[in-house]
Amino acid sequence: MLVSEEEAKEVCELYVKSKGDLEYIMDNIPLCTAEDYPRFVEIIDKAIEEKKVKKYKKYNNDYEEAMKARKDFEEKEKIKFEKAQAKEKKNQKDDLALIIQNNRKRRMESVFDNLLEKYDKAENKKKRTSKGKNKKSPAEDLPSEEEFLKLQEKLFGKKK
Repeated sequence: MLVSEEEAKEVCELYVKSKGDLEYIMDNIPLCTAEDYPRFVEIIDKAIEEKKVKKYKKYNNDYEEAMKARKDFEEKEKIKFEKAQAKEKKNQKDDLALIIQNNRKRRMESVFDNLLEKYDKAENKKKRTSKGKNKKSPAEDLPSEEEFLKLQEKLFGKKK
């Protein structure tokens, strides 16, 4: 198995820091999975053999049980994550549907407002023109000269 010097150094540092706790190593190396156990154990065993690090009581190179437990944990986390993603996706779809409905509603209201405005203007024009046909012209509304004089006499009395 090819292992970079950087990775071997990091695994050994965490091994010493944790005094042989494989779980601590797994928790502190970013993006590692249960499949990395054999590689990390191989790195640690090689370092112990070369006397780069000492063997701690806590260290157990029989990692099968720990690997199985970590796989189970990872699987549970994966399922939780997928459920959360699905729920979030559903919420996003619901939000999108609501936005689309609101846009449609707003557009329809706008269409109705425009139609109402258009036909209201047309109706008002009809009313104005129909009222104008029934009305007398302004000259016809005025009283005749005789009627005017009678009204004036009535209101102001006789002129002297």
